[in-house]
Amino acid sequence: MSGDDHSEQLNLLQTITLEVAAATDLSSALEIVLRRVCEKTGWVIGQAWVPNKEEAVLNFVSGWYCDDGELKPFKAVSEKSHFEPGIGLPGRVWKSKQPAWLENVTNDPNFPRATATRTAGLKTGVGIPILARSKVIAVLEFFMRESRSQNEQLVKVIAAVAAQLGLVMERRVIVTTRSDKGDVAEFTVRDFGSGLPKDRPDKVFDHFFSTKQKGMGMGLAIVRSIIEAHGGTISGENAPDRGARMVVRLPAARGEIQKSKAAA
Repeated sequence: MSGDDHSEQLNLLQTITLEVAAATDLSSALEIVLRRVCEKTGWVIGQAWVPNKEEAVLNFVSGWYCDDGELKPFKAVSEKSHFEPGIGLPGRVWKSKQPAWLENVTNDPNFPRATATRTAGLKTGVGIPILARSKVIAVLEFFMRESRSQNEQLVKVIAAVAAQLGLVMERRVIVTTRSDKGDVAEFTVRDFGSGLPKDRPDKVFDHFFSTKQKGMGMGLAIVRSIIEAHGGTISGENAPDRGARMVVRLPAARGEIQKSKAAA
């Protein structure tokens, strides 16, 4: 890799990292990555897929297209598609957790959208997984009109971007606050991890419950006891796209209540 190529890759990673850090959710972050990668590396289409809540299929979540007119049929088919593990380009990447390069997608026996691909004049496709804590949280796919043999350097660039996004989303925590008529203060903490137990999200507040091998399972139990001792509540739920959301409600300080009433 030349010095110029290395510099461009670093610039792309830095740009995406900064922009993703400002994204409000996974969908917005994926849109940023798709657009930046296509603009810098020459793909005409970039699409993103995420597992549904049951983690049974991949659903289309966002896309970037250099020309909406000619690519509309393929876009429409993709938006209606759902892929099980191992099926189609997104599904095989999801199952293997590895990048996949198809020199000509129209000739691939495991590509359900082949007809729409021919209509759009697309040939080469590549799929890249985005991992957080060794779990696939999204799959990116890119297409171009030329038939091209696998370009290892191009795969490495996109994989590096995907890895960076995975790290950012894994470590990212969003905190928001609001007040309810001055009497109650609400704090919401949102992360992009693996989420809460689907059958019973409130189980994480039980004593000695932990999703970590070496965890004691006391952290959230202690947090809840402290909040309840101050007359507040804490609840947890899984976020729509990824991760969990904790909501803490506490009585506002007496001075804040009086200030609110005086202002009214």
